[in-house]
Amino acid sequence: MNSSDWDSEMAAFPSMPSDDRVQWLSKLMCALTVFARSTYTVGGEGVDDPSKLRRFNELFHRVASQLRDTAVRKNGRPDDVFVKGLTESMRELGIQPSSLLGYLRKE
Repeated sequence: MNSSDWDSEMAAFPSMPSDDRVQWLSKLMCALTVFARSTYTVGGEGVDDPSKLRRFNELFHRVASQLRDTAVRKNGRPDDVFVKGLTESMRELGIQPSSLLGYLRKE
């Protein structure tokens, strides 16, 4: 999987039925928590990269807001704005699209 796979996934997102979006966004939240573990030593007490952890937290908030709005069928961020922000955040955080897609496509 490469960035064109990610582009295809993002192109399909706006046409997903609401229930599928809820599932997709839920999987995204879980996957992002795995990537956020890179900001601390597992089993340790402290945070190794507080700035990066803060950026993850802001991304969690945006995804959680989109998930909440989708679940109650409320208009949230426009799809193109959400997708662009998600993709930019992934790039800034060093998340490879292929790695993230692996989590999203697990059953």
